[in-house]
Amino acid sequence: MIEVKKAMENIDGLSQEFSFCKNYQSPERLKEFVQKFLDGTSYSVVTNA
Repeated sequence: MIEVKKAMENIDGLSQEFSFCKNYQSPERLKEFVQKFLDGTSYSVVTNA
């Protein structure tokens, strides 16, 4: 449970990084951000819990 809690806290922290996404910015940067998140350890820990 501690590992899942830490992963969830990490994911919550990423929400602040997501604020970079503005309508006028490159969709490629957003795609890279989302792909990095989905490939990340925190997401894996939570989805496999």
